[in-house]
Amino acid sequence: MKSARRWQAEVNVGQVTRAEVARREEISHAGVAQAMKLLSLDPDEQDAISRDKRPYSVHQAIALAEGGLDRRG
Repeated sequence: MKSARRWQAEVNVGQVTRAEVARREEISHAGVAQAMKLLSLDPDEQDAISRDKRPYSVHQAIALAEGGLDRRG
């Protein structure tokens, strides 16, 4: 989450694009997009992911951020 927040801040100010972040970090563009998508989750959910105390997998968290997973479990 910390990296995603930093990347989003860089993108927001026009410092870099997501593609440039992906090249710099040596990960796929999709990986950057998925990590940044997690920023749309509620702050409590983001905190749980950051502390690895999430009640679901990272893939489920991405689905949740995309609106494809029921938040009630």
